[in-house]
Amino acid sequence: MRVEMGIVDLQVYTKIVEYVVENLPQLNLDAKVNFSMTKQNPSTESQFPFIYFQRVSGIEKGMNLECDRIEGGLFTYQITVTSNVSKSEADMISNALSMAFKSIGFHATSLPLDNEVDNLHIHLARWQRTLCEGEYI
Repeated sequence: MRVEMGIVDLQVYTKIVEYVVENLPQLNLDAKVNFSMTKQNPSTESQFPFIYFQRVSGIEKGMNLECDRIEGGLFTYQITVTSNVSKSEADMISNALSMAFKSIGFHATSLPLDNEVDNLHIHLARWQRTLCEGEYI
């Protein structure tokens, strides 16, 4: 997939969701109810396990001589996995997410940290990569 700077978030999100759904068939994950780019917490339309995908920062990189367009950027994504089943389910999903990000050239700026709140198992990780216009992911 060629990177288009205007829709980087959607392109990365699509790749990550496809990878995780394909590599964890036993969980019967659905892109529409188990993943979100817009809702931070599971809602009535969502199901557990719930994976929230959010860009937390971006820095312009690779300017042209005229500085009249964005040629690339350093993108950082934060992923929150919430499971109401077990820590091992959250671990399994976090591991699949880690492999998904590694498969498209990202590196961890914060490896998955786990926490338990009100019988919910929550993992949080951050991934980062410089992406340029026209590059393939």
